[in-house]
Amino acid sequence: AALAAKKKALKDAKAKQEKLRDAHLDAIAETDFKKYEKAKQAKDKASLDQEHEPKLAAETASPQEKATAAAKKAAMKAAKAKAAKLRDQHLDKLAAEDLKKFEDSKKAAKKAKLAKEEKPVVTPAIKAKMAKMAKLKDKQMDKVADEDLKKFEHKIDQEKKAK
Repeated sequence: AALAAKKKALKDAKAKQEKLRDAHLDAIAETDFKKYEKAKQAKDKASLDQEHEPKLAAETASPQEKATAAAKKAAMKAAKAKAAKLRDQHLDKLAAEDLKKFEDSKKAAKKAKLAKEEKPVVTPAIKAKMAKMAKLKDKQMDKVADEDLKKFEHKIDQEKKAK
């Protein structure tokens, strides 16, 4: 019986705690909703004021104020046009520089390719000089071969004498 009473008391306490938590959450939600509604009303009022303000100002403005506003508007339009023109000129200048760099690199690549493909021109004078150099090289090789042969023969003679 004591255990059943304890379980019932625990169950009642949990139910009460849930009711309190739900009530607290409901109060927070209601407060947040009221804040949202106030903010929405203020925003709507501000947007309506902004829509009607220029019309109202234009209707109540003096001719001098109207002329000043028109001059300001024209000056802003001219300034924007000038800025756009300057921007376009700057972009055109950058594009021209990039194009020039591209053309220069293209020319350099073409020159390098041509230089690589070009074969040296062999004139009769160059042919004669090359033949002369080949003869000198052959003579030099023959001389070296003769010296090596003499050294080898001398070595063989010394070995025969040593035996």
